[in-house]
Amino acid sequence: MEVVRELDCPVVKGNHDEAASRLAPPCDFNEIAERAIAWTRDRLADQERNGCCALPLQSRVHDFTIVHATLDTPEQWGLCF
Repeated sequence: MEVVRELDCPVVKGNHDEAASRLAPPCDFNEIAERAIAWTRDRLADQERNGCCALPLQSRVHDFTIVHATLDTPEQWGLCF
């Protein structure tokens, strides 16, 4: 999180960011992804967790929009959150 802040570049929230910043158990992830999410959760301080929660789902960069999922429903990962 610190490195990303120092880069001062546009970022958007992805499904792993969402899962790692929430207390609900991750679902619809493969075993490796679930272990990575658990590892990340164990290492995030409250401030970092809140920072992940607050990441935007979309970001406008010059003349284009960046998203992790889709432009029309960026909050729907196709997973159960």
